[in-house]
Amino acid sequence: LQDTRLGREQVNFADRGYQLTRSFRALKVWMSIQTFGLARFRQAIAQGIELADRAGRHVDQSDCLELLSPPSLGILCFRFRPHGAEWPAERLDRLNETVQARVIGSGTAMISSTRLRGAYSLRLCIMSHQTTWDDVRETLEFIADTGRQLAGT
Repeated sequence: LQDTRLGREQVNFADRGYQLTRSFRALKVWMSIQTFGLARFRQAIAQGIELADRAGRHVDQSDCLELLSPPSLGILCFRFRPHGAEWPAERLDRLNETVQARVIGSGTAMISSTRLRGAYSLRLCIMSHQTTWDDVRETLEFIADTGRQLAGT
């Protein structure tokens, strides 16, 4: 095996499984497709895409949420920006980091982050087939309300 050249202090996880292989992860996917069918997976993916598109329109219409890139698949990247305020980039980044921490800490939603063109971005990824528009809307409203409270607006 070409990976056997790793140093002794590094763990080679291939050595930890039966016959130097990883577990049969594809079994979970295969069984799910056999149980639910491809149509249910297509429907769930389409629902995530539609919810992200709808969330993008909601952010576009907001006076305090700023879309940082168009929705892509089930992912929406945006940030809180106080209405009418001209804040330096670093201050906006810190504000959005705090907003993200409050959202996660509240248990409202799990929202990740990324940087787009240097700007700190909240990253909403809609994956669950159980997610509804009300869930997404309430999350966006919680983010806006939290941002307003933190910004004092």
